[in-house]
Amino acid sequence: MEAINGRIHNQPDSRYTIPEDHWFAGSLLLDFTNPEAVDWWFEKRKYLLTLGVDGFKTDGGEFILSDDVVAANGCTGLEMRNGYAASYIKAYSRFVGKDRVLFSRAGYKGQQKYPIQWAGDQMSTWEEFHHILSAGLSIGLSGVPFWRVAIRLLLYIDY
Repeated sequence: MEAINGRIHNQPDSRYTIPEDHWFAGSLLLDFTNPEAVDWWFEKRKYLLTLGVDGFKTDGGEFILSDDVVAANGCTGLEMRNGYAASYIKAYSRFVGKDRVLFSRAGYKGQQKYPIQWAGDQMSTWEEFHHILSAGLSIGLSGVPFWRVAIRLLLYIDY
């Protein structure tokens, strides 16, 4: 199967790419609701497990930014806005199994099944600190036991 066949589509059937003003602009997205695409994707990554890789970070699971997309499971962009992260993390969780580590940035309901989360990169500002404290309280109350932040001293400070 070609990679292009396992990607998220715009309706009716044109390719969806991440918009230009976002991280990884112009990239295609694998459709983690498509079992054939998932099999193809992880077949290409099996060698990492044989090399001894013990974990993966499922970063960037929030790239469904258009309501006009459709996934293999029939869900629209509006329905997949959070569901994409869930299908992405679930697929990787099955791939790594119970003896390896998986940690994620994006998540959705049921995220506590995958207990290690991180908040992404934050700017070193008091406003960002306030947002990250709120996020930490929310994720803790959601049942996620392991969560970390990446606030760095002097990151993105304009002198």
